[in-house]
Amino acid sequence: MVRIPEGWFWMGCEIGRDDEKPIHRVWVDAFELAAYQVTNQEYACFLAAMSYPQSGCWNDPKLQSPEDACRRDIVA
Repeated sequence: MVRIPEGWFWMGCEIGRDDEKPIHRVWVDAFELAAYQVTNQEYACFLAAMSYPQSGCWNDPKLQSPEDACRRDIVA
């Protein structure tokens, strides 16, 4: 895991979708982020080994390929 320090950042986009506007300053508390991507298949093995439930987006059809990089939150 890599620690991401707290701080301000600019969020949004003036030329993006309506829900991305306007650009605004946001405070984010420090957090940890995985340093390496895992695949959906590796994540499934983790869930099974730890007896964790699947996340709500597990059945999202856009995230079905076992070889795809996992895009889910892991809370241990």
